[in-house]
Amino acid sequence: MTRSGGVLQSMDFANASYVQHLTGLSNPADLRFDSANRVLYWCEESAGLIRKAALPPLPAVPGTLTAQAVFSGLSSPYYLDLDLTGNRLFWGQNGTSIFSGPLTGGTAEPAIYTSGSDNRGVCVDPTRGMLYWAERGNRVIRRRAIAGGAVQDVYPGLDTPHGLVLDLPAGKMYWVDTGTNNVGGFNARGVSRGDLDGSTPAEVIVAGAASNQPWDIDLDPRATSYPVWRSRFFRLDATAVVTAKSADPDLDGLTNVAEYALGTPPLRGNSGATVESVRVTEGGNEYPAVRFRRRAGATDLTYRVQLSDDLATWRDNSTPGGPHSVEVSVVAAEEGIEWVTARAATATTQPQQYFRILVESPDASATTIPTKPVRKQRRR
Repeated sequence: MTRSGGVLQSMDFANASYVQHLTGLSNPADLRFDSANRVLYWCEESAGLIRKAALPPLPAVPGTLTAQAVFSGLSSPYYLDLDLTGNRLFWGQNGTSIFSGPLTGGTAEPAIYTSGSDNRGVCVDPTRGMLYWAERGNRVIRRRAIAGGAVQDVYPGLDTPHGLVLDLPAGKMYWVDTGTNNVGGFNARGVSRGDLDGSTPAEVIVAGAASNQPWDIDLDPRATSYPVWRSRFFRLDATAVVTAKSADPDLDGLTNVAEYALGTPPLRGNSGATVESVRVTEGGNEYPAVRFRRRAGATDLTYRVQLSDDLATWRDNSTPGGPHSVEVSVVAAEEGIEWVTARAATATTQPQQYFRILVESPDASATTIPTKPVRKQRRR
């Protein structure tokens, strides 16, 4: 999106070319994508608008888009974020206030915060009910419960914080600093990272330089190797004792390599189901099956679906007499993670069937993640 030219465009990385989708926008600022419904949202500061445009279903390549107003008559809307769980939209004014309204549009609700100074980078954490934003004028990143309450200075002492993005699974935030206040604040003209609650010191991700003036930021959270995943979830100065594949820093029974394989956070236990027993019916036959999370495209992981009738002897598709399991479906979950369902190759005559997932990675012991047994259903 080019602010001065008023153009919304995308880049075709394969051909290193740009495609224009909309022109004539009025000082566009910030852009958010609802990937589930394939809808883009953005602000137009000068026109006082928040607009959206639907993209065609995949695999079609978007061409010219049709813009639709979501909110109009606003005062300098500048940065926005989406709460797809609560179907709400939050945006900041290039001034003092932050607003919200229904994702379907209509009338904006009264301001939920009015004491800012050049608000930037509005972001929402719908799971924890928290709102985050940067204040360029006050040189701080702040947060507050969406429902109200005290405002917390999460990272003060900055120079000119501008764009902000949350990495909710990792419990971190990233921001850029344009350095234009020129007061010698932390990592001016650079890219920095910190914890959502500000519990550890800010980290320098890209050091500031006089030639830089970063304006906004977004993340590609996909990780297809353990070192990339490790750098996302752990501090850069974390010790090898904590970050080793065999470590379990959150004491939830899953080693780091298992957390990497299953797409769960290594520093926060109780992350929900990752492997579960299910049943699959095909061709009139019922099969015991397992459903598990898998990291798509990982270059250093091998997953094996293993079955047993007695918890003593296990077999997988590398065991003679196979195949012993058949992959039934793969459904995309969050970025870089997919849910896989695999069933037993034959309908079992045993009263119950056990499954587990064996995860292998170089320089690490094999890890097994068990499930509860799948019991043969009685016919009535």
